[in-house]
Amino acid sequence: MTEQFVQLIDEALAAINGEVLDKSRVTDWLLDLRLAAGSPELVAAVDDVLAGIPGKTMVATSWWADALNGLRLIAELENEKTAAS
Repeated sequence: MTEQFVQLIDEALAAINGEVLDKSRVTDWLLDLRLAAGSPELVAAVDDVLAGIPGKTMVATSWWADALNGLRLIAELENEKTAAS
């Protein structure tokens, strides 16, 4: 798990305000996360989230928070696997 990846997740979670976000903003955050991903598994996880962004122009912040927390969990599991090796 890269520190930059987790930091971007923290920043995205802190930026949540209101009930919806612009879909293009969510896409930009995810592309930044994809660039910061330190493993093929994290890249694949981000790609899955990118492919599943709901809505035409707006995204519910509850979905976005769940997606970010899911990516954090995957990153933590990757980190544990790497540490155990």
